[in-house]
Amino acid sequence: MDDPTPKTSFSAGRRWGVFFSVIISIAAVIALVIMVNYLGARYYVRLTLSAQTRQQLSPQTVSLLKSITNEVNIIIYYDKKDELYGDIVTVLDEYRLRNPKISVQTIDYRADVAAALVKDDVIYCA
Repeated sequence: MDDPTPKTSFSAGRRWGVFFSVIISIAAVIALVIMVNYLGARYYVRLTLSAQTRQQLSPQTVSLLKSITNEVNIIIYYDKKDELYGDIVTVLDEYRLRNPKISVQTIDYRADVAAALVKDDVIYCA
């Protein structure tokens, strides 16, 4: 009456079926992540959450920024504690976002005197 061989809950075919199902599910999730990343990198929308941080550029400025073809490196020597610093950086970030050939670097001349004096292997003395 008692069967001496234990019954397996899963047959070999069912185990392989579950294995392939898991592999296909993982591959599908990876493919979805890659597709969302691809679409997000090419078709993005910038939203401003605060009206205070939004900087409107004039149409003349936008057309000038679109016409720039050379690499432009902007270095800001400014005190980060100054109240105008945030506005300056916001406007320059808008410029950088409108044209990827513009790069912005900030050097706080009060906090980092060495970086303010040495730029592009040239030491500036005041």
